[in-house]
Amino acid sequence: DLKSAVSSLRETMFQHVGVERSEKSLRLAIEQLEKLEPILQKSARTNNMLLTAKFIVKAAYDRKESRGSHLRTDHQEKLEPATRSYLKLKDIDNFFSTTR
Repeated sequence: DLKSAVSSLRETMFQHVGVERSEKSLRLAIEQLEKLEPILQKSARTNNMLLTAKFIVKAAYDRKESRGSHLRTDHQEKLEPATRSYLKLKDIDNFFSTTR
């Protein structure tokens, strides 16, 4: 049901995409988000939550460094200088369809 899917989404983001993250934890998040997607797409509110989660996971996966308060346990160094990056919706769709 929708309520338990939202709860699972929150738990997934907390457990796998929190302050400490790694490629492995982010891949686990990707797998879980893909399982939840059919349920969360049923309402505009939960679909927006899903989309936001996907953007966060994609950005975290692409950043191969620790920056600010977010620690990549598999990339603990901080790269200088920080670079801006922009994500587009098509980037998210392509990423989730090819990263498994």
